[in-house]
Amino acid sequence: MTAATQSQRIADIEARGTDTIVLACLLTFMRWRGFRGRLINVLGLAPMTPGSGAGLQFACRQLGLSLQQLAQPLHQQSLPDDSILLLCWADGRAMLAVARASGVAILFDPCSPPIPPWQALPAGAVSYLLEVSDRRRWARPRARPPRLWLVDYRPHSPADLDMDAIGTMSKRYAAACIEEREPNVPVELTTAAVLACHESMAPAHPAFFGCLRTLNIRQYSVFVDAADVPRLLDALLVAVARGPALVPEGLLPFAARVLTDFLTIHPFLNGNRRVALALVSAMLHRHDLKIYWDQIGVAAFYYAMRCAARGHFGPLLSQIRSHLKPETLHG
Repeated sequence: MTAATQSQRIADIEARGTDTIVLACLLTFMRWRGFRGRLINVLGLAPMTPGSGAGLQFACRQLGLSLQQLAQPLHQQSLPDDSILLLCWADGRAMLAVARASGVAILFDPCSPPIPPWQALPAGAVSYLLEVSDRRRWARPRARPPRLWLVDYRPHSPADLDMDAIGTMSKRYAAACIEEREPNVPVELTTAAVLACHESMAPAHPAFFGCLRTLNIRQYSVFVDAADVPRLLDALLVAVARGPALVPEGLLPFAARVLTDFLTIHPFLNGNRRVALALVSAMLHRHDLKIYWDQIGVAAFYYAMRCAARGHFGPLLSQIRSHLKPETLHG
């Protein structure tokens, strides 16, 4: 494989927050070895804690990678040429490097600003040797039917895909060069208010914002069939209006289920996560609670949602409880 081909494979990978830097590095290594995938495919694998090894070994096992921590500093190591190394620092920075006879060269640095290739690496990195252990893990996942917790739903699985329509929609969206903004918090917990919330992200583009999706955009996902979106969204918001009495455990477990069901229904082509957070924020506001979603790491959020979609709400509840406005905890 030429250097140009390798660069083309990995050039579009960008970290989406400090806790996604290591995952971006792992995905880059997989791309280097022939995997075809995006960061979104690996975000929910493990709760990655910046600056520590928490979740790293588990994520590697999930990805079919082996990770061997090097006991000695890099300059004392004798490694075969072209060995790929993952370097991690306590501040959350991470990068990939390749071993050469002349020393270690930076292969991929997702941080900003990047370290120039000719500059000495900062001290204090924990170094790991990366290798592929099980390529079968890279196979397309088996379709898993979506599950809702507050709404009765018997899904079609897998959803039918019109790849031509998806391709046309993607090109139209890219050509529109849409500048999205954070959505307004819905003033009511109704379908109309949620649609208005979504429209507020890009009001000049009604073809994409303020309307429900009519396409199935991923076959191998937990999203409901597009044909069921209007009915299920209405039913979910009826449940939201009825309030947390639907869940014996109380308000926060109810909020976790609202968030999970909304993202499983996935009513829009884009912006679902942000609208879901705005909806739950509006719901919690009615109980004098405020949650700071921006303090939850991207990888931690996706991991919590991945667990919740399978019925394990502990990680999501932990994130919600940890990021409520402090004075409201005494109410």
